[in-house]
Amino acid sequence: MKFRSWLYVGLLIVLFILPFTPGQAIGQDVVLFEHVLYEGHDPLTPPQTRFDFVSSGIYGLSAPRVQCRYMHARLTIKITGSNLDNVNAATRQCLDEALKAGLATGIITAFFSGGGALSAAKAAFTNYLLVSLTQRLPMNLIPTVSVENPTFWGDWGGC
Repeated sequence: MKFRSWLYVGLLIVLFILPFTPGQAIGQDVVLFEHVLYEGHDPLTPPQTRFDFVSSGIYGLSAPRVQCRYMHARLTIKITGSNLDNVNAATRQCLDEALKAGLATGIITAFFSGGGALSAAKAAFTNYLLVSLTQRLPMNLIPTVSVENPTFWGDWGGC
């Protein structure tokens, strides 16, 4: 009798507990889209420079040296939301339209003002994407959109 009861307990564990632990449930938030648009020197920020003197190898004589360091930037788009087919399709379509709107805004801003193109393109992309998603999806299925733009100064080196 003991063997049969342990068999039922084992069967219950296999049928009810194991299917829910390793995988993701339907509708759980997952990363739908993540893409690095740009990574490298920030083209809109001029380099920092410094001027100093170094030993030239001849006693009492120093040589001038100019060093530069550049701002490094990384622009990443990350969209997280429900793992449902209609959400994925709507997100891809809205993303395509938002990228076109952001690109057009960045080009127009750079042409007319000469600066601030990256921030204008980022704002236009994010706003267009969120408005487009709210028009196509119910409020509880709208994915979370984040545009990450970490920057840092690189090491000093030759110009």
